[in-house]
Amino acid sequence: MWRLKDESGDATNIQLFDDPSIIVNMSIWDSVDDLKNFMFSTHHKDFMRRKSEWFYRLTEANYVLWWIEDGEIPTPQHAVSRLEHLRKHGETPYAFSFKSRFTPDDLLLLDELISSKR
Repeated sequence: MWRLKDESGDATNIQLFDDPSIIVNMSIWDSVDDLKNFMFSTHHKDFMRRKSEWFYRLTEANYVLWWIEDGEIPTPQHAVSRLEHLRKHGETPYAFSFKSRFTPDDLLLLDELISSKR
């Protein structure tokens, strides 16, 4: 697993949005289920239950999931682009949330469809 961090070992000081109260958290997981398990079946679930104490609710998507190639490390700017895509186009194999069950094969099919229309 990889997690975004700055020189101090943290990512909360990385500023990607105009609003300084929005923090960044990025990590790579083998599967959506592995991420869900970490978030909701480990000690992390206690933090998730209390998130309203630390964060205000956003009216638009505030996280995004996407598939990457083995060995690829996404940039924070890449994450912003995917989040903006999700906000603009909704759930697709290119950018999605826990609400969808897109697979890497779904992304390959989308890529093939786009390529065939060129």
